[in-house]
Amino acid sequence: MVAGRRAPAAYLLGSVVTGVAFGIFLKKTFGFIRPHHAPMLGEEAATSFPSGHALLASLLLFSIAFAVLRCASPAGRFRVGALAFGSAAALSLLVGLSRVHLGLHWPTDVVAGWAAGAGWALLFSLVFVGQKRELASGAK
Repeated sequence: MVAGRRAPAAYLLGSVVTGVAFGIFLKKTFGFIRPHHAPMLGEEAATSFPSGHALLASLLLFSIAFAVLRCASPAGRFRVGALAFGSAAALSLLVGLSRVHLGLHWPTDVVAGWAAGAGWALLFSLVFVGQKRELASGAK
């Protein structure tokens, strides 16, 4: 899908790299401890808010959905978008629920991770599309 298309590949890479940095920033800012205070490997692993797994799952999956939607033909864009975003939401939901089920996060940690990841993917998508339009209009 992304082979031979530099813009979607650049979008995916930029979205995920900056989103990971954003997630680390949020964890260091809030520093909430995990439920059950399970022994962890380090300070980063001991913080729970927002859930890094939920954040990264929603960030990656929704970023892929935005890239797929951008590459879809106008005729099939609705169906492709529905499938891509529906799949992203379902898989993100499963990742988040597994974190709560395992007792590693509070439900609020997971909801915050979903919101931060999907929000970052949306924000990055809007900025990226805006920059492409600006470059296209400047080239004319």
